[in-house]
Amino acid sequence: MTFTKSNLMLVFIGGILLILIMSSGAMAQKPLSQNFISINAGTGYLPMSDWRDFAEGTGQSYFHVDDYGTYLDARLTLFLSFKHALTLNIESIKTFATANSIFVPIANNGDTFGMVIEWHYRSMPIGLSYEYYPRGNDRVVLPYMGGGVSYYFSKVKAQLNELGDSGYDIDACSEREEKGYGLHVYAGFKAMFHNRFYFESRLRARYADGSGFTDESGDVEIEFTGVDLTAGVAWRF
Repeated sequence: MTFTKSNLMLVFIGGILLILIMSSGAMAQKPLSQNFISINAGTGYLPMSDWRDFAEGTGQSYFHVDDYGTYLDARLTLFLSFKHALTLNIESIKTFATANSIFVPIANNGDTFGMVIEWHYRSMPIGLSYEYYPRGNDRVVLPYMGGGVSYYFSKVKAQLNELGDSGYDIDACSEREEKGYGLHVYAGFKAMFHNRFYFESRLRARYADGSGFTDESGDVEIEFTGVDLTAGVAWRF
């Protein structure tokens, strides 16, 4: 079976409905102290290989991609049983790239000008995950592993600036928004440090569908595929 974006979107919506239905029944049978809300931040390796290959092939004199993006996420974890849970999360991922053009002469007096382009990338994935806690959910330290799907709301902003004085106003700014899907797996732990509060850390790998500058097939894509490490605080309720 071939999974298309529409198929994965249906799975994503169905999963959200499933988590709401199952969690409502589970919470009616268990005390509220078996669920978590957490906020995490961190960094990750985000190579964007397709975009890097394109930019380096354009002949610009200088190109730089920030290989490490910044990550923020908020998570709601609902336990279905002693060792099994579902998690709904929302993230913010940011990174950037820059490119300088070759300086060229514009007059006989030796003046030159060039251009610098700055790209700012941002994505806001909403994810649904299954988590397995091999030691259960009643320990001081709770190791876990999980995996799931995400739906990405991505944006790239391009800012073109002039270096030198060409005599022309060439500064420009444009934005592009797109949606896509992704898959992820991760492992982590929660460790109690005060009553209902836990320290949490997680290592995650993901594949994310790229978003291009146009809707044309084969366009250069901005991938959010990578590996990230986050840490934060979880509250048990």
